[in-house]
Amino acid sequence: MNFDIIHISQSGTSQSELYRVLSSEGIRAAEVKTVVLLYLSRKERCPWQCNHRSAELAACIHAAGGYVVHHTGDAILAEWVEENVQMSDTISHVLQCAFTTLKVEKLRSKVPDDDLPIKIALSAGEFTKITIGDKFCAVIGPAVEEIRSIQARMQNGDIILCPEAWRQCDRQNLTVKNIENKEAVKVRCSTEQQSISVDDLHHYNTDIHMTKNPITYLITHKEREAFIGHFMIQTACNKIQANQQREAPNPGLPEIWPTTIMFMYLQFVLTQTDLRFGRQEVSETIAEQMFRCRGKICNVFFFEEGCMFVCAVGLPGDKRQDKTAQAVQAAFRIHETCHQQIDSVSSISIGVATGRVKYKFEQSPLRECCRVYGEKVRGAAELSRSNPGIVSCDEPTRHFSLLPLSTFRPLKRSVFVAEPGLSSSEMDSRRLAFAIKQTMLDEEWEVVKCASVIGHFNDNNFNFELLKITLPCMNEPELIIHLRSLFRAGVFKCASEPRNVSSTKTC
Repeated sequence: MNFDIIHISQSGTSQSELYRVLSSEGIRAAEVKTVVLLYLSRKERCPWQCNHRSAELAACIHAAGGYVVHHTGDAILAEWVEENVQMSDTISHVLQCAFTTLKVEKLRSKVPDDDLPIKIALSAGEFTKITIGDKFCAVIGPAVEEIRSIQARMQNGDIILCPEAWRQCDRQNLTVKNIENKEAVKVRCSTEQQSISVDDLHHYNTDIHMTKNPITYLITHKEREAFIGHFMIQTACNKIQANQQREAPNPGLPEIWPTTIMFMYLQFVLTQTDLRFGRQEVSETIAEQMFRCRGKICNVFFFEEGCMFVCAVGLPGDKRQDKTAQAVQAAFRIHETCHQQIDSVSSISIGVATGRVKYKFEQSPLRECCRVYGEKVRGAAELSRSNPGIVSCDEPTRHFSLLPLSTFRPLKRSVFVAEPGLSSSEMDSRRLAFAIKQTMLDEEWEVVKCASVIGHFNDNNFNFELLKITLPCMNEPELIIHLRSLFRAGVFKCASEPRNVSSTKTC
């Protein structure tokens, strides 16, 4: 009943369809209700009795004028729509229904009150019901948020009033117990007369209603944002990959260059105002910082919910030793500016990854563009997706930047959070060598080891012909590609220009 994207996907519903209904456009198209929700969770000791017992409990709900939104063997969600009735009266009515439900369960289970396999929570407020394909529905809104937040605190035999329901209810007839660190309360008893007795329940049959109800998921705002962010970032990565595959094969060698990639994911405030001005502000801020650090904006993707920028620092021609540090500093300035000065941005996440990327320059009528591809682009995207609201980086970025190690706070394995107050005064060649080693391909590492062996017996020199003999499993074009990459990374220094590698030139 809680949001389960894997179960929805396995049923045949595409993620694009799910994004369509969960986007702000889909939510605006759905009906918004002001209701009192009753969430009932139960665990039946004998699974074959689940449907029969749930039908009896649903009878209580229909007898009290509620509508069953969702029904499975272990959970029921019901709603009472507020129509020409004060909210406090509706809450009192639903609360009496909850006590009747507990009595029914007690009579059937014949167990002590504190061992009843049933938990009930009541919430009040707005909620939106969204249809997902033919098999599923989703409910979202403040009333759902309160139920989801209290689920972990629910115990057997409890009736809990969520914060909004507690604020709006008539408290005169209630005996309650406060829940630690929560605004919700446990209802012990009510002196108000019940609207329906247990003996009347046999008049109500709910089987027809329940069989027509699709599976309904309770989705929190955080879960919705996480799914939308994952979908947009994955869509952007797929488009980058598709553009790479559509390009005609390059007759020359593929261009690989050590580069720092910044993947920026921004979420906008969901208002009905035009977001064009906010998007323009974001674009200008990022363009200004890229100009300062001599980087380029490689790809831009706009959605209604947000946008993504893929930027690269350290492309061919940029041989500065502090280019990675400049990229990290630029990421911080962008994060700070968007977070503090642009009101339409609700959240910004930046992932910074350093390593070898494939690139291609494209000349347009207005400017020169650069497209970047490869594992590091996907790595930066994953950093921004899995670490929302912060600037995060991988371990090679941490070492390539040559910034003080205190600048980076460990977040999880091989992921670090960059923190402000940056300075590039501590230069450490061993860290740089370690970072280069981390970003090497396996084939490049083989070339380095063979070159080291050759150099050991040849006054620290090696030539192309000896490498070809030492690495018979690697053909000449592949060896040239790896040598170029190692030259650009500064691993090898060549006695001549590496663009025309020949067997007579030593390195």
